[in-house]
Amino acid sequence: EATAEAARILEGVVGENAPATTLAGIVQAQLRVLPPSAERQATLVRLARLMGDLDAPERGFQYLAEALHGDLENTTIEGQLEAIAAEHNYWEALAGLYEECSAHEDERIGARYVLKVATILEKNLGQAEEASSWYERHLATVPGSREAVEPLVAFYKESGDAASEARVLEAWIEISATREELPGLRMRLGILRMDQLGDVQGAIDALEGCLPDSAADAEFVRRLERLYIRGEHFPALVELYRAALQHAQSDKSRLEILAKMAQVYETRLDDATSARDTSRRMLALEPLNRFALTTLERIERAANDWDAVDEILAKKLEATPAEAARVRILIDRADVAMAHRTKPEEAIEH
Repeated sequence: EATAEAARILEGVVGENAPATTLAGIVQAQLRVLPPSAERQATLVRLARLMGDLDAPERGFQYLAEALHGDLENTTIEGQLEAIAAEHNYWEALAGLYEECSAHEDERIGARYVLKVATILEKNLGQAEEASSWYERHLATVPGSREAVEPLVAFYKESGDAASEARVLEAWIEISATREELPGLRMRLGILRMDQLGDVQGAIDALEGCLPDSAADAEFVRRLERLYIRGEHFPALVELYRAALQHAQSDKSRLEILAKMAQVYETRLDDATSARDTSRRMLALEPLNRFALTTLERIERAANDWDAVDEILAKKLEATPAEAARVRILIDRADVAMAHRTKPEEAIEH
């Protein structure tokens, strides 16, 4: 204590303009008797600054490390430590210091320093695999943490670990993704599950979360369409087409979507009524659309509605320029008139 008192007196004599070596010796003498306190913290930080003046970064780092142990989460001290690490490549030492801090009993404080260790390992030491384990530790404490999920997803993608990438993407989507990010992340998860994990239902679950907004995206519709077909989810497939139809920008696009809907209704859902209605919607857009006419002809033949069949054949005839094809249609009309409509005079005319 006498030495510390003498040091204080001496500092008053020599003043702040004394050489850094002299001031450092004086402040070190003052530090010896200081108990843990705000004054001790301030003295440690002052000593670190003096070590910088003396070009002694290692000792300055040590003083700041002690100061941080006494005042965890002090961002000013952390900033000074990180500046020394950047200038003198003390990243391993700083990672070690933050690892010590991560053992704090307060889980939140510990998680904060776990993240700092992970960041240093990844960005400053180039140890991606080691960093991933620290990011995972942080994620276990702070589920969905953006600071952890983004680098983890990138690491697992680079390393080809599709299952881990999907797991972290799920955490990102469920907890921390913004509204703007969700469609892209769900699309990414769906593609990952479909293309790399072979998880059809998991891919469907991910992509369905993008509806209805993503129904305007042709690539999205194509991928979900393929999944529904593989999983035989045909009612859902119809709803997908219905959503896509709302975003169609041209009659050509509308006709393509309606044709797919009609085909699913007829061949997969055995719903002739809906297939008929959908085909007629196509004809409202394009009165002589051959796909719609052929579908309707097949449906009406199955329903034994021969007047409707004849009406459709008449439209097919109107849409057919080739003479040989027209002859076949006329023969069909004659057969329908004779065999099913009991109109021999029309049969002869055809």
